[in-house]
Amino acid sequence: MIENVGKGRTWVLSGPTSSYVLHLTDADEVVHLHWGARIPAAAAQALAAADPPPYRPFEAPLDGREEYPVEGGPRFVRPALSVRTDSVRGTEWAFAGWTAEDDELRLRFRDELVGLGLVLHYRMRGDGDVIERWVTVAHEGEGPDLELLRADAAAWTLPLREGWRLSQLHGRWAAESRLARGELPYGETTIGSRRGHTGHQHLPWVALDADGATEEHGEVYGCALGWSGSWRICVQRLPDGAVQITGGAGHDDSGLLRLGPGATYTSPVFAGLWSDGGFGGASRAWHAWQLAHVIPDAGRVRPVLYNSWEATGFDISQPQQSALARRAAGMGVELFVVDDGWFGRRTGDRSGLGDWTPNPDRFPEGLGPLAAEVHALGMQFGIWVEPEMVNEDSDLYRAHPDW
Repeated sequence: MIENVGKGRTWVLSGPTSSYVLHLTDADEVVHLHWGARIPAAAAQALAAADPPPYRPFEAPLDGREEYPVEGGPRFVRPALSVRTDSVRGTEWAFAGWTAEDDELRLRFRDELVGLGLVLHYRMRGDGDVIERWVTVAHEGEGPDLELLRADAAAWTLPLREGWRLSQLHGRWAAESRLARGELPYGETTIGSRRGHTGHQHLPWVALDADGATEEHGEVYGCALGWSGSWRICVQRLPDGAVQITGGAGHDDSGLLRLGPGATYTSPVFAGLWSDGGFGGASRAWHAWQLAHVIPDAGRVRPVLYNSWEATGFDISQPQQSALARRAAGMGVELFVVDDGWFGRRTGDRSGLGDWTPNPDRFPEGLGPLAAEVHALGMQFGIWVEPEMVNEDSDLYRAHPDW
């Protein structure tokens, strides 16, 4: 639900248990007011009418309060948006209007000097408390290209607390999704990946709690970036204790892309969630959102699967796989998968990847007869393929080392 209150300059997004409030000041600055337990519109108006925090010498009044800090102007925080042309670096925008439709709020801004258009998108669906945020950046002028050094999907602002714990996930092959949890230090804590993909080395997710949340009790704030390329999330704890989280595609400041006149860039979604049900409550809320809005055909029942790897390793053959298929069918399996070793000269980890044709010694007639037998047993048939990798000891690599 989206409510527009306070003379049309305050917006309240509410789910079943939480609210998110942002406000446009008289100076057209978009500031954050509330993220947490659900509040009525009157309370949001009171927050908007309250005096801003007192001025602190040597600090920027907007830092820790702004919904989407940009590079330029009176700011010291890490910018979510950094833009330059041949002659100008940074941006100072003006508010250009807003719309709300189908649970999505759009706030539009424009920098006339460089011809930059920016839209902040917010979406909070009625069946949950996850807030989806992303940005659209456009070159709306006729001047030189705009170079996007950084265009994060969102900046999240947390309420003031004495201290915060940061939870993140890291790992490696055979040691995936290891939880690391500890006190959030002052300054910037950055996690990310330069690998060109997401994976178990670092997952684009963080969670923060301030009062020792447990699995079932306490407030937890979580943010998850919906992106499968290189990425970066930065958690900043400012000198006054305020915490902001920025995140988006790309990792380093070497540049994201260039926008010619008329071109646009849409960031991935950076989703946020507040829960007062501890880490378990947050997990269940994330799962419900993913099942309802992210995973295709999430309600479809998946087949019972048998994979031959644990029984055979690389030592496979058609007769052996046929025997396993008959045993699997007898157990009620619905999908039989032949794993690694069916192709090329794949007798170990260091050969064969890239040669995706059946090994003639192991499957003299190819995979057709085995597939037909599996189908006759009433099961679906699948094979293991790893197209993202190649071994140097493969016909493909020898024929096309340039690839």
